[in-house]
Amino acid sequence: MSAPLRLIVAGMHRSGTSLVASLLAAWNVRMGDRLLPADGGNPAGYFEDVDFLNLNRRILDACTPHEAGHRDWGWTESEAFNAALSSAHRDAATALVDTRDRAGHAWGWKDPRTSMLLDFWDDVLESNARYLFVYRHPWEVADSMLRTGADVWLTHPHYPARIWTHYNRRILDFHRRHADRTLLVSTNRLLRDPAAFAALIRERFHIDADPATLAGLRANDAFVSHPDEDPLPRLWHHANAEAMDLLGALDDAATLGNDRAWEASLRKRTSQSATPPRLSVVIPCHNDGDYLLDAIASVERNASAAELIIVDDGSTQPRTREVLAALRDAGHRVIEQPQAGLSAARNRGIAESSGEFFLPLDADNRLLPGFVDEALSF
Repeated sequence: MSAPLRLIVAGMHRSGTSLVASLLAAWNVRMGDRLLPADGGNPAGYFEDVDFLNLNRRILDACTPHEAGHRDWGWTESEAFNAALSSAHRDAATALVDTRDRAGHAWGWKDPRTSMLLDFWDDVLESNARYLFVYRHPWEVADSMLRTGADVWLTHPHYPARIWTHYNRRILDFHRRHADRTLLVSTNRLLRDPAAFAALIRERFHIDADPATLAGLRANDAFVSHPDEDPLPRLWHHANAEAMDLLGALDDAATLGNDRAWEASLRKRTSQSATPPRLSVVIPCHNDGDYLLDAIASVERNASAAELIIVDDGSTQPRTREVLAALRDAGHRVIEQPQAGLSAARNRGIAESSGEFFLPLDADNRLLPGFVDEALSF
């Protein structure tokens, strides 16, 4: 008797794996009898089989060094990962798979952590498995992680880009080696074209997939996104080049990719008018480099005609200095001064400004749509 379909869903955290798992469950793939409960971070539910989740956590804990990072996701700042230590958990993994196989029908599990253990699980499953990988724009993943309010992200805003790259590099490598057994799908494309996604699922996995299911499962406030020509991809292109190169490679290799649609942003640059601006926006920055990108994007998005001045108030953090240098190379106006405090940095930017009005914006804040027009009108 042949084994039932085993379908593993993986991808970077906050990338849509839960949505995809919920779709598969609605299409009669058994994703687990004991699932991780929903919470504030994912009100619709995680659709994670607790048994596979707990085992993955134990394996990642064994394979990562005790150092700063996020070991529950198999990532530390050194990015050291000893995959050989996973072998001690093979018997437990085999027992889990055997238990699910006995049900006799299509089953699978979803856990983003599986992305770090693909070769381990493929060895356990003896190549009798199919994989569905999803990836999402890295700036959207980073934003989603920050919006959870978790202290680890708020105090280390550079972590999301590095973990996104760490996870997706492994996914792309595995997909290239096993393209006959994997689907690599852009979540951004899936949301725009659910019919194409459902057709792939029917063709590759012989699952009766109905694209109309997505409308009933997708939460209205989930997957915050911006148009392809939004400034954020361009800013990320300058400040997170490795992640953006990898995003392009994912789009090129994907079964259902996003066709590098985000490159529209790279071709759209904000130009300063020859006439004096009505508004000058002054952004002081002291060691807030990764937040700075969102602040600048919000200005370009909501006040494109404004003069933008960034004041580096004696930043010492290497990552912030890297971001500021990238912004300067990209043509943004960055004024450097020894650290003198927030008020002094604002005053320096105001003194250098030429607008009729000025607006101080902190590096870790964003302008909301409509604010600038309403304020100028008032």
